[in-house]
Amino acid sequence: MPVETVLEGQPPGLDLEEIGDAISGADGDGDTWTKEDILQKFSDLKVQAFGPEDLLQDQLTEEEMDEGERAPGPPPKKKLKRSAEAQARQFQRKLEKEMVRAVRKARENTAVLERAHHHKAPAHWNDSKEAEQQEWLEPRAYRMAKSSDGVPILLHLPAVIHERGEKKLHSVVMEFGKAVTLQMGDGADKEGRDRKAAYKIVKGQLAGNVKLVTAWHAVGHTKENAIISRDLIKSAKQFSLGTTLLDNLSFLNVRLNSALKELDPLQFQAMLALRAALRKKYPYVKAMETIDCLLWEGRSIQYNRQTPLHPDSTDPPKAWVALVALGHILPHEVLAFQDGQRVSIAHFTHESLWTELGVHLP
Repeated sequence: MPVETVLEGQPPGLDLEEIGDAISGADGDGDTWTKEDILQKFSDLKVQAFGPEDLLQDQLTEEEMDEGERAPGPPPKKKLKRSAEAQARQFQRKLEKEMVRAVRKARENTAVLERAHHHKAPAHWNDSKEAEQQEWLEPRAYRMAKSSDGVPILLHLPAVIHERGEKKLHSVVMEFGKAVTLQMGDGADKEGRDRKAAYKIVKGQLAGNVKLVTAWHAVGHTKENAIISRDLIKSAKQFSLGTTLLDNLSFLNVRLNSALKELDPLQFQAMLALRAALRKKYPYVKAMETIDCLLWEGRSIQYNRQTPLHPDSTDPPKAWVALVALGHILPHEVLAFQDGQRVSIAHFTHESLWTELGVHLP
């Protein structure tokens, strides 16, 4: 085996250059240096012999690796982590399945409201004196109500949003409410029920409402083109706050859209058609839909509002309205309450928009 020498040390008082000069000088005088001569001359030097086989044993440890270089052998197993987008899609599918199960469970627990006749709507339902009230004693049971002619007219899903999700929803809605100016006065139902007396004023609590609507008609202007709600574009700051809230409501929107798809597939398809017509006529809707996937074009966020049982005359007679109350939900009424901040979100569609766009609602 060929032998190489490696100098691992040097005698005191001599450096490598002096050693080299000494050897070169000896060669120049014609003397021949043997290994023994070198060892005797430089007795403090260590000699190590090694060859190609020894190189295979000289491996770097993990700590000695430089800039990610690894020793020969199979690479270590890496833990794969989903991207944020993939995790969001997975969570969305989970919510969709939850809502499908909830609607199906409610369908198995259906009550019939004998005084409600679907074919007589809207005139019959708008008569609040004949409204049928029914108390459901199981507060957390999913339920559905049908008219006397077998048409589903009410879906009740208490606590369908889990505690963690409800806390987050409450947090973002309250943060938004504190950052904007809430309104009180004549408004949504055209009956004056949005006046100051309709709100419970409590020190330290929010009271009033804000309407975030992609496209609608102001009261008395149903023949004009639909416009975005003023509460969304009142100022640059409010537009930023409003669109941030809409983005934070995305998973609530997924729940509502999924519930409608399972509950009423025909109306779900009709609302998809309405959205397509909106995008075609009003290009700004395309931008809004990148952050707001809700099928209903409008939502009203109400803080500490209390109203009696009532219909909404601006809604299509056969349209579904989604009401979300943080902590408590009632059949289109918010009764007087004693303690705590009350927040409810009404998701709606208006008949005038369907008429303008020429889309049929089954």
